[in-house]
Amino acid sequence: MLKAALRDTLTAERIVAPSIELVELERFFDDRLFGLGPLAPLLRDERVSEVMVNGLRGVWVEREGRLERAAVQFASEDEIVLIIERLVAPLGRRIDLANPLVDARLADGSRVHAAIPPISLAGPILTIRRFTQRALGPEDLVRLDTCDAATMDVLVGAVR
Repeated sequence: MLKAALRDTLTAERIVAPSIELVELERFFDDRLFGLGPLAPLLRDERVSEVMVNGLRGVWVEREGRLERAAVQFASEDEIVLIIERLVAPLGRRIDLANPLVDARLADGSRVHAAIPPISLAGPILTIRRFTQRALGPEDLVRLDTCDAATMDVLVGAVR
């Protein structure tokens, strides 16, 4: 339905969009209207293990073990609360003035922590902690600066 409406609008306005742009537009509107809004692309990135929304002050992600500010922004605090509601409602949970704090586990095992005023004085906050689908190997630990190569060689030798 969304796809058809988007195509009809582009046709009516005589806008020609390459197929790839049309797919991106469809995904954008689907994310905004039905999904997790500006967080959706971050959560599609397998390298992202944590997403932290600090109200309107910014969104941070942990990507491959490194913390970085994400290039996404919410239009309002209400939009953040809407995303939180979309996350927790399928779990039978809610967030509102009577229940301003929620901790939950999503179907994929990710953990969600969210708070809204009056508990959170800085506006709505949200953290989504995801878990990697694969175990980290020795080379991953060196690449992520968990330990240096020489120490890893000693550890690998000790385990064998």
